[in-house]
Amino acid sequence: MIWKQIPLSLVRALGFFGLLLAGVALFAVVTGPVVLAALGLGRLIDLLLIAHRGPGGGGDVSRDMLATVAGLICCRFVLPVALLAIRRLAMLTRRLMERWCGVPIASAYRPRPVGPGRLGYQRRMSWLLGDPGTWRDLLWLVVNATAGLVLLLLPAVLTGLGVVVFLQPLLSDRPHVMFAIGLAFVAAGLGTAPLLLRGYADLARLVLAPSEEAKLELRVRHLAQTRRETLDTGAAELRRIERDLHDGLRARVTGSLDGRPPAPVESAAYFAVSELLANVAKHAGANGAEVDLRHSSGSLRISVSDDGDGGADPSRGTGLAGVGRRLAAFDGVLVVSSPAGGPTLVTMEVPCALS
Repeated sequence: MIWKQIPLSLVRALGFFGLLLAGVALFAVVTGPVVLAALGLGRLIDLLLIAHRGPGGGGDVSRDMLATVAGLICCRFVLPVALLAIRRLAMLTRRLMERWCGVPIASAYRPRPVGPGRLGYQRRMSWLLGDPGTWRDLLWLVVNATAGLVLLLLPAVLTGLGVVVFLQPLLSDRPHVMFAIGLAFVAAGLGTAPLLLRGYADLARLVLAPSEEAKLELRVRHLAQTRRETLDTGAAELRRIERDLHDGLRARVTGSLDGRPPAPVESAAYFAVSELLANVAKHAGANGAEVDLRHSSGSLRISVSDDGDGGADPSRGTGLAGVGRRLAAFDGVLVVSSPAGGPTLVTMEVPCALS
């Protein structure tokens, strides 16, 4: 079986070698402008410090200034694009590692900052350079160009060397010895190709895979962002409901609770009642509504009634179906009684305990 994998392993190693060369080029694009700007700025500072020594103590100021400006311009326009390209190259490497070598490599990048329009240079660089995933990608470029290069090229080098030695019997006085040595080199190069390719994949996972702390940090950030989005959505829905409520509707509350239900249930019940009152204001033609709150037998029971025209039907898209789905998430039920001519009584019941 392993002999069937040898040609495929060599081809895949060649593919990874192409990615390695692309990574080396991108690493040069990233570090080149920074080094150029730093060297030029350092030379300018040095020239300013020794300018007092006279005409012979200086250097080519214009050349150093040009190098500094060119480096800064490249940092401004080239560096963010190059960092994103390195990220895409790392993601491609992860996919190929799983597809070709059977080694899945997780990724954990911080999400792009949310905001209107395109990101400015400062926000984009803060996002990229503040992400540990970016530094893992840069580290992989260095490791890949050193240890990774050895793992990828060693089978080809051994095989090529073996072929050269294998041909030496024609020019040697010990043909049998040279033939055996060449054959051993070729066998070693071909035989180790699948094993070294797997080692290359393990090396990539060691460098590119995020730590448990990074995974936890990304999870916390994701939950925080999801929570903000949920709160924003809830606030927008509340503002819509408040706009729909008419000032002339008389929104009466009876009953009492000995404690508070769990926060998710409380939130769901609040928005459900608000939605029902909005329906009364928009569709019922009522002069007033009444909300009754009770808790008994381990369930929160809320009734919303009005003196309107009746005829409320959850299947007609008046929001009642949405209220029912919201309560169903907590094993709650919604019962609607709304004969033609009114009145309408909507009863909600959600199992919960009060604090």
